[in-house]
Amino acid sequence: MSVVRAAGCVVVLFFGAGCGILEEDKSVGEEEWVHGPVDLLFVMDGSSSMSDEAGTLLREAAGFFETLGDVQVAITTPSMVATDGWFNDAEGGETGLFIGTNPVVTGKGAAASHHFSETVACWGSCWDSYEMESNVSYAGTIGDCPFPDSNGDGGVDAQDRVTTQYLDCMCAGAEYPEGEDWDAVELCRSGNELHLESTLMALCRSAEEPPEICYHVGSPFEGSWIGSNQGWLRPDSTIMVVVVSDEGDQSETAVGGLQSGGDDDPQVYVDAFAEFGRPIVFSAIGPDLICESANDCYFQCNSGGASATGVRRLKKLAQKTGGVYRPISSEDCGIADPKGHYEALAELISER
Repeated sequence: MSVVRAAGCVVVLFFGAGCGILEEDKSVGEEEWVHGPVDLLFVMDGSSSMSDEAGTLLREAAGFFETLGDVQVAITTPSMVATDGWFNDAEGGETGLFIGTNPVVTGKGAAASHHFSETVACWGSCWDSYEMESNVSYAGTIGDCPFPDSNGDGGVDAQDRVTTQYLDCMCAGAEYPEGEDWDAVELCRSGNELHLESTLMALCRSAEEPPEICYHVGSPFEGSWIGSNQGWLRPDSTIMVVVVSDEGDQSETAVGGLQSGGDDDPQVYVDAFAEFGRPIVFSAIGPDLICESANDCYFQCNSGGASATGVRRLKKLAQKTGGVYRPISSEDCGIADPKGHYEALAELISER
């Protein structure tokens, strides 16, 4: 695997169900790493089909944040529809705008883990309270909301799941519109999944002087957006992007993206991101697409309406930038254990 090295990095991670580029997972040791600053962006699919996956990511977040060094984390979604939420103007999670009351997560350890989990649980996920488990014995207080422990043994088990009491605790301080809560339908992002275009808009919103590519044909970017994602992108950092989704990328010209329809080569976005003048590493956790040849691909597990072209696009982008692509599904087509995802990403960050 080729690795982009620099004093600082920006890492972009894409989560979804898919195959791995790495031949094997690398576990992370207990040592702290010495490396340049990393600005990490999660592009998380917030549609209704991703609620179980969001729950498993929340379950394992604490371990991930124990290992980080100088990393800043922000989250957006693949939605490029500014009217998806409560208002007609773009809200957090739309057109690259970061989600959360306090969007940028800094530091490591329990405080950073809680901040990240609160943002994912309260602003980046689609929940249905009618289908959610309840546990009246749940013990949590504002600012200290442990992930539900179904058998009370203090460990983390596969059967531990998000409950209404956990979300009530986690989201007690969230400032929703009057009468709304964490199960509001407006938090369920829909429509096309433009992972790469949303990433581009997130970077454009973060840059002090956005490059010309931000204003490409079909882009909604405008001058008033400059600085709307302030506080995340540092001048000496490496960018890392992680996409988490059960869909492939759909950033095509017909819907305002840069890709030609049917083209699985993401070079046009590689070139676009290069205009920000810094190393950028893309990873994805996505659909489990198996390809015997260029024209002989199939999904190992049911991935809904995922496009093989869009999934190959994400996999090739990870390969081109030295990132990883991991399946969102397990071998038995359940949900993959996110601990392995976090360990692979932590290893990637340690190499910056």
